[in-house]
Amino acid sequence: MANDLRREDQLEQCLKPAFEARAAQLASQLPSDDLLEDPHVFSPEFQARMAEMTRKASRKRPPLRRYVQAAAMFVLCFAALGFGAMQVEAIRTPILRFVVSVTQEYTNITFDGGSDRELPSQYEEIAPSHIPDGYLLQEQELTQWHCYANYENSETGGYFSYMVMSTGGSSTSFDTEDCRVYETNINGRKAYVSVKLTRQTVIVIMFDQDFTYTLAGDLTEEEALAVMESVP
Repeated sequence: MANDLRREDQLEQCLKPAFEARAAQLASQLPSDDLLEDPHVFSPEFQARMAEMTRKASRKRPPLRRYVQAAAMFVLCFAALGFGAMQVEAIRTPILRFVVSVTQEYTNITFDGGSDRELPSQYEEIAPSHIPDGYLLQEQELTQWHCYANYENSETGGYFSYMVMSTGGSSTSFDTEDCRVYETNINGRKAYVSVKLTRQTVIVIMFDQDFTYTLAGDLTEEEALAVMESVP
């Protein structure tokens, strides 16, 4: 019984934003005071039928009454979600879930949920502000869902690529063969780092609710992390 009451309290707290948004929408649709000067009066027959239905409902067994209350709660919830509650950011934004599949050769991350937010129209809004000395931007492509940039060092022949894409419904893979792989947090974003042990190459996968950021190249681990830490 205590667990049931606790679950009902938790459900009420979860639905409170939806009800408030729905109530505000319904209030804005109320008729004007002029239309309410002559309110409608229900007939005695209608009122008698409603009273009889109320008496019958009150004689039902308690479990059935609880089922009816639960059904009414869910109907109201769906009505609110269909109209006013979609204005509430916490309800409108899907929860980001991800599955990490690890093999000897590579690791794959599949994202479920997240947002389908479009990328900014200017590369500077998502580009890292820190670039290692000697590296210059050689190529850059930006669409509403995908961004690719390539940086090269003409003196050393080194290079690295930087890619951004919408997280919603996407997936990405990175090398794990002969690599040191670990999970970390970069400025509040979850990230996976893969450092190749047989040569100086590194891959960093960083993601949040909106975008997935990928860096791959022959930078050192410290240089790669510094670049990703500068992403806005």
